[in-house]
Amino acid sequence: MLHCEIRLQRRLFTIDVELEVKPGETLCLFGASASGKTSILHAIAGLEPHARATVAWKQSDVHVDEQTPTWRRGFALVAQQPSLFPHMSVKDNILFGVRDSKGYAEALDLAGRFGLHQYLTSRPKQLSGGLAQRVNLVRALAASPRVLLLDEPLSALDAASRRELQDLLRATLQERQLTTILVTHQLSEA
Repeated sequence: MLHCEIRLQRRLFTIDVELEVKPGETLCLFGASASGKTSILHAIAGLEPHARATVAWKQSDVHVDEQTPTWRRGFALVAQQPSLFPHMSVKDNILFGVRDSKGYAEALDLAGRFGLHQYLTSRPKQLSGGLAQRVNLVRALAASPRVLLLDEPLSALDAASRRELQDLLRATLQERQLTTILVTHQLSEA
């Protein structure tokens, strides 16, 4: 169970939120642009230095709290814009964070499911924005995170690509029973 209590002071308003997400559940934060949705995700990930945030992840012997550094939380954050390593191939970007041979095989399987096999040797600058975002999503999933944080990951895609990726992502999240928080300002995506 992921339990979060967050308080963030912004110039014009205060964000005060408490939320719980059960293992394998997807929670959607829906709201207008500039309403603080991304700030909430950043506080959960440990990237919001001015937040008063209690973030607890309890499942079996794993415990993450506000004292746990960002890199030790095991959470993956996928932003609106892909943040790929430009000097690495698509394959190397996807495998970044994979720790064992089982994960390696699963990562390559994910690459195939997301239509990336033919691009594995390409560099990020050779990809369209939609393909780069697929790589970004697959890299996050391949790292086997405890919690997946999605910050409007499909907002820059055309309608057909967005729908295809929504369906693929939904099926993958359900199959893996991955605890997820999705931020969006589009009702159709929510």
